[in-house]
Amino acid sequence: MVYRVLLVGCGNVGSRHLQALVKVPFPLNIDIIEPNPSSKKLGLLRLEEISYNKKTKIISWYNDYTSKILHSDLVIVATLSKNRANLLIKLMRNGHKRILSEKFLCQSKNQYDKIIKICKTKKAKIWVNTNPRCFNSYVKLKKILSNNEPINLTVNSNPKLGLGTNIIHYVDLFSWMNDDYDVTLDGTFLNKLLQNKRGKDFVEFSGTVVGHLKNNAIFVISFQECYSNNVFIKFSNTSDEFCIDETNQKMIRIKNFKSTLEKFSFEHASSLTKTFTMDILKNDCCKLPTIIESYSLHLEIFRIFNHHINSNSKKNVKLCPIT
Repeated sequence: MVYRVLLVGCGNVGSRHLQALVKVPFPLNIDIIEPNPSSKKLGLLRLEEISYNKKTKIISWYNDYTSKILHSDLVIVATLSKNRANLLIKLMRNGHKRILSEKFLCQSKNQYDKIIKICKTKKAKIWVNTNPRCFNSYVKLKKILSNNEPINLTVNSNPKLGLGTNIIHYVDLFSWMNDDYDVTLDGTFLNKLLQNKRGKDFVEFSGTVVGHLKNNAIFVISFQECYSNNVFIKFSNTSDEFCIDETNQKMIRIKNFKSTLEKFSFEHASSLTKTFTMDILKNDCCKLPTIIESYSLHLEIFRIFNHHINSNSKKNVKLCPIT
C-alpha cells in the first residue's frame, strides 16, 4: 500500500516536516501546497541536504488547493495561525480525516470550538505539534519524577526567542508531566509588546507568565532582556531537581545535595515528524496531544495575551495575534 500525505506550507517549519516525510521507510505520495516561490525553493534545498530513496517518494507541488488532492491518509498543516481555522475546517469538509497541525491551532476560543465541532461531525482526528513531550530525554525525566508529587517547571530565556511563540510548548510539557491539562495562567507580569518577525499581523511578548495546577504544581516562564539567548529549564519536586540547558543540550541532576551530569538530547521536527507520521498511518495514533487535550491550554494563553494587549494598547483584540 502506498500512503498519501498532504503537506500544507513548506516554509521554515514545513520544509523540516518534508525532510522527515521522505525518511519514512515505506512508499509515500507527498502532495505539497506552497504558493510562495521562496518557500518552495527552501523546501527543495532542504531535500538536497539529505539522502533518501527517491524511488519510493513521489513529490508533487501545487500553488493552491485543487480537486487533485482531495484524498489523503494524513495532512500536515504548517501554515501561520492566521486563517488556519478556516483551512482546517475546509480540509475536514473535503474528507481529510487525519491532521497534524502546527501550533497554535487557531487564534480564538470561537474558532477552536468550530474546529472541534466539525472534527466530531466528520469523525476526524487532529493532533497539535507541541512535540517536546516526545523527546526521549523528557520521557525518561517524567518516569523519574512521577512519584505522586507535583512537578514544577521553570523556563528562562531572552525575548528574542519569542515568549508568545514558545509558551504553548512548555505549558503542554508542564501539563503532560503532571497528567493534568486544567492549568490556570496569570499574565500580570508580562512586559512590553514586541515586533513579531512573521509580520504585522502578529506580535511577540516579553516578561513572565506564572501558572499552577490543582495539585499545586507551579509553572513559571520568563523571557527577559537580561537573560541569555539560551533556553534554561528546571524541573523539580521535593526530592529531585533537573537543570537543563536546552540550547547546549546539557542537564544536571541535583539530588541529596549532590549534582551529576546527565544526558539530554534536543530533538527536531526533521526527525520527530517521521515517527508521528508512521504512528498515525500504521496505528491511527501518536504521542502528540489531541485538540481536546490541548484545548484548555490554548484558551488560557489566548485569555492572558489578549487581556495584556487590550490593557496596554486600548484595543479590543479577539483573535490572539500569535503563531
